[in-house]
Amino acid sequence: MKTYLLGFAVGALISSTQWGWLILLTPFLILYLSFISKTGYKIVVSAMLGMAWVSMHVFWVESKAVDANAEPFKQVIEGRVVNLVGASDSEGKLGFDFVSKISRLKVGCYRCPMKMKEGEVWQLALRVRPLISLHNPSGFDYRKWMLAKGYTAVASVQVKSLKNKRLGLGRSGFGSKDHVFNLLESAQAPILKALLLGDKSSLQADDRRLINQAGISHLFVVSGLHVSLVAFLLVFVCVQIQKPFLIFHWRFSKYIGIALGVTFAGYYAFLSGMNTPAVRAFIMLCCAMLLLWGKRNVPVFHYWLLALNIVLLASPLAFLDMGAWLSFGIVLALIMGMSGLALMAQGRPALFAVKETQLALNPFKQLLNQFYPVVYGVFKAQWFAFCIGAVILTVFFLPVSAFSLILNLILIPLMSLVILPMALLAVLVALLVGELSVLIFCEQMIASILMLMHEFAPLLSWSLPIHDGNRYWMLLAFLMLVSPRVLGLLPLAFIMLLVAFTTDVSRPQKGGFTVFMLDVGQGSSAVIQTSNHNVLVDTGYGRADKMGMADYVVLPFLKQKNIRRIDLVHLTHDDADHAGGLEALMPMVGSVTRQSRCDENSWSWDGVVFKQFQAKAFQEGNNGTCLLKVTALQGDALLFAGDIEKKAERSLLRTDYASLQAEVLMVPHHGSKSSSSLAFIEAVDPDVALVSAGRLNHFGHPHSEVLQRYRTRLVKIYSTASHGAVEVEFSPRQAARIVSTYRPKD
Repeated sequence: MKTYLLGFAVGALISSTQWGWLILLTPFLILYLSFISKTGYKIVVSAMLGMAWVSMHVFWVESKAVDANAEPFKQVIEGRVVNLVGASDSEGKLGFDFVSKISRLKVGCYRCPMKMKEGEVWQLALRVRPLISLHNPSGFDYRKWMLAKGYTAVASVQVKSLKNKRLGLGRSGFGSKDHVFNLLESAQAPILKALLLGDKSSLQADDRRLINQAGISHLFVVSGLHVSLVAFLLVFVCVQIQKPFLIFHWRFSKYIGIALGVTFAGYYAFLSGMNTPAVRAFIMLCCAMLLLWGKRNVPVFHYWLLALNIVLLASPLAFLDMGAWLSFGIVLALIMGMSGLALMAQGRPALFAVKETQLALNPFKQLLNQFYPVVYGVFKAQWFAFCIGAVILTVFFLPVSAFSLILNLILIPLMSLVILPMALLAVLVALLVGELSVLIFCEQMIASILMLMHEFAPLLSWSLPIHDGNRYWMLLAFLMLVSPRVLGLLPLAFIMLLVAFTTDVSRPQKGGFTVFMLDVGQGSSAVIQTSNHNVLVDTGYGRADKMGMADYVVLPFLKQKNIRRIDLVHLTHDDADHAGGLEALMPMVGSVTRQSRCDENSWSWDGVVFKQFQAKAFQEGNNGTCLLKVTALQGDALLFAGDIEKKAERSLLRTDYASLQAEVLMVPHHGSKSSSSLAFIEAVDPDVALVSAGRLNHFGHPHSEVLQRYRTRLVKIYSTASHGAVEVEFSPRQAARIVSTYRPKD
């Protein structure tokens, strides 16, 4: 059975990484079946079944989902409200999943007048849009992530429609989640809400950034730690309650306690949304309970493998999401790290190699020898977890916090032994007697820990220099660090790490520069690199919770290019779609230029000339945009026109005509009809036009009339909506530009 489980898991995981591998590998696997042993035959057959299982579900979900190229449409749908987030009031925003018989939609309701509750059945008039990913170099695939969670589209409620109405009350079971949610809201406990329910929507933006960048976000997701602790606490309480029955030779207290603990742990996982870590922990607890009742001594790895296969069978698309890989990978690493603890507890290895008689005479050394195996085993397990986690994060192009190992060694015991038990007890007390003081105390205690971490935020959020130039070296080094000691790869691993740390990303030659117009949806952000300087032009839009494209696109891109300092942030103007993410970037910024301080100025960095200027008599709004022109050594130029409109264009044509000419133009105002007059286009006379606009945005950018004006002058147009991120390389010596796009061909 173990062989079949292993083969099925391998095949399913292969298909989760590459959906088309089944078709490519099947002929070779069938041919290979004729030449292998019986064990190999079992593995190959079960692997093919695993690949078929995942691939079938991928194609099925893709067929149900709204096509990525479809236009938004309106539809009245009946469904159930689940995973409700936010407050239902006239000013706020509700977010929820809307589950119908044939679809699952991620829905937003702005200024929602409907008083919704978890589990209720509603008829809603929706504006439905396809799931669309932003396409940046090695960026996050939003569509794939949403498909893995079972969503078919995103939608917004048409709040003025008379067709919106409640059809039924919620199912039993959702009320308890609402009760806990309202309890934490009334106690003003956003950190506990994130810790106990996995809802981070109320956390401050700086707290969310610190948690993510310090590598402790797994502590604020309902995971195996939470579910296992709930089960353990209930088992302990039940066993203690049944102790008086021992006088009647009661032998079932342990079994009853485990059964109740696992049942309540499953209910807790259900209330938290049944995410993959919680499901994995619940399955492993169930397996442990069954095997305990059967009095069988089974290795922990078998629990892990069984849980992995059950998750793959129940949720075949779970491993399209990085979170599932991280959850199972880190648990496997912990199992590997703790595997030798039993042997070590018997005295191999010992901290002090002395005779037993001498050891007996020294109680201090004896105490150290007793605790050393446990401490060593825990550290080894955490080290394995750090390395395996680093491998997974590197594969998914995510940063690896250098201090996450130390933080987890401190915070995991603190959370497990103190904070989580106290928080669960505080919630129970509040539910039973309405006393919130313990709950508020727990919130203040965790807030104090976060405040202390903020004092050292620059250090704790520092990530390893993993980037395009050394990614594969780092992957090999991390894998070698957890390889069996008998292979002797540890010295080679450290040599690889040394090589990786001294390898940098290639940069433009002196006198040339490269610009990356990032795909930030309906907004604007671009990175300019010279041989030794970095300039960020605009930061993309920011949301009401102060998280935005700077967090989700700009910062990951900068880390990928090993850019740790921005010499200048040039904000063309102060609208949220251009300057909404500045706060997230400030720790790495040298200086900032805003439209209110846009004095005409020019300077040279690495042989590249920068010039900023502004339309006369305008300092605010779209027309007050602070323009930026960048010119390579050989004369080719790039012009950032921000959101200027025709009034500012006419002013610039009168006063700065010579400054407008450029071979590459960032099209003003995302291609709006209010900009790009024919006279302005003729003055700039570009060869290439770049448009930063969100796909299917409700403004209609870029407008077809504007695009036609550029096409009549034979200008090559690149848009983030059509091409994803666009990279343009300006050579220092010859008039030749290399344009690369990052949207895969459909």
